[in-house]
Amino acid sequence: MKAVKSADKISIASTFNLNVIRRMLEVLSYGGKVKRTQLALKSGLNYNKCVKYINLLKLLGWLDVILSGTYYCTITQSGKEILESLLNV
Repeated sequence: MKAVKSADKISIASTFNLNVIRRMLEVLSYGGKVKRTQLALKSGLNYNKCVKYINLLKLLGWLDVILSGTYYCTITQSGKEILESLLNV
């Protein structure tokens, strides 16, 4: 049996930064519907990293995606509640 490296034991969630999540949710709460590139720019992330966070936030139900010719992101009600919790920490 092969020994498991300690890096393999790190959960996916631990590779994400709560400060980045807070910044993204703040941008979405103030900006309404925001394009991915604008979300990356306003959150201080490169585009590829932002897309990974968008996928996580979609999975958690904190962000919705609107496809109307362009890819827009919006914050959900649960995302607003999480943002409020993060701001009060």
